[in-house]
Amino acid sequence: MRLAKNLLSSGFIDAVEISKDVSMMEIEVRDEWVGKTLMELNLRAKYSLNVVAIIQNKKIETYIDPTVPLTKEMTLVVIANISKINKLREV
Repeated sequence: MRLAKNLLSSGFIDAVEISKDVSMMEIEVRDEWVGKTLMELNLRAKYSLNVVAIIQNKKIETYIDPTVPLTKEMTLVVIANISKINKLREV
């Protein structure tokens, strides 16, 4: 079931349902996010996403500097309410 959901979710690499309402997901950095910082993107306000880690070069970094520009090589690990994640999928 988890694999099927992940394959159907474009831009989403992996997902773990924490509860029926909350998921933790790995998401690709979208083209329109490249070169922008987490502060500029304000993902928490726009999509209710909380970035808990960034994966880059197979290394997971949990201390996140919100002023560092994102690159296409980064993967964001986010936690959010499932209904809010669906809002991001629609964009």
